[in-house]
Amino acid sequence: MELVDYVRQKLESRKKLLKGATLVVGVSGGVDSVSLLKLLVLLSKEYKLKLIVVHFNHGLRKAADKDADFVKRLAESFGLKFLICKADVRQLAKNQKLTIEEAGRVWRYVFLQQLVTVAYKGDLIVTAHTAGDQVETVIMNWLRGAGVRGLAGMKELENKTWRPLLGVPKSELQKFAKEQKLKYREDASNQQLKYTRNRIRHKLIPFLAKFNPNINTAVLRTADTFSDLEVFLNELVKNALKQVVISKKLNSRVTLSLPKFRQLKHYLQNEVLLQAVEMVKGSRYDYKKVHLEQMMLVINTPKGVSERQLPGKLSLLKNRDRITISRIPRA
Repeated sequence: MELVDYVRQKLESRKKLLKGATLVVGVSGGVDSVSLLKLLVLLSKEYKLKLIVVHFNHGLRKAADKDADFVKRLAESFGLKFLICKADVRQLAKNQKLTIEEAGRVWRYVFLQQLVTVAYKGDLIVTAHTAGDQVETVIMNWLRGAGVRGLAGMKELENKTWRPLLGVPKSELQKFAKEQKLKYREDASNQQLKYTRNRIRHKLIPFLAKFNPNINTAVLRTADTFSDLEVFLNELVKNALKQVVISKKLNSRVTLSLPKFRQLKHYLQNEVLLQAVEMVKGSRYDYKKVHLEQMMLVINTPKGVSERQLPGKLSLLKNRDRITISRIPRA
């Protein structure tokens, strides 16, 4: 199937959501994102799409300003609005005790969400993640000891982010760019082995291919399996929440019944806590296994009343037969 038809099929399958939509498209200047932008431009009239091009300058490379200029000229050549955001990701990583990769990802996500929800009231963020990115993400999550959600990898559509190329190999995009005579910029940092994702891409995956030449297909199949499992488990979690939630106020607090919470299986207890955090905080990004273990220590203490501060300026309070997760009031 031709790439244009492939993306058209994706648009058609989500026609109610996407027809006439304003799409905030992340463009780095590489072959993946340049091809994505071209594909959306080709289909924009047919689906009445409004496209806004966004470029992130991470402030990490000497060539970053040239990349930004290239994307600006590309957007102008299509007659599209162009926005740029620049940040010192290295300093951000230091301040928040994150890796540079994690800091860049967090910063991009926050900025895009603000663009979509506040500045331009766009309908969706669109990124050029490919099948190769999915494989790397699943392997990276596995190495970190991720559960079902991590092994399911990225979703084509989640949290106002649409990834229409998630099932497309990079080779197909390179072929498309050649056919369309598209110019793009190669990011030299993609070859640097100091980054975890690059080591997985250039070292680990080729090594695993010695054991299974179809390693990419195998990992993608695993991600699909875990994605289906996640849908099933989400239904169980939804039903568990109905049983244990006493009261809730989005972005403020959630109170759970401790006796009913204790009746749940361990997996559902963890998921209910994460869902409660998400209702209060807006996301569960900072929460790892260690935080869940700390929360359970508070919940299982023989003391009648116990409290602990949580990441993201939240607090957990166990008070007799109730568990409350809430925002810490500003001083």
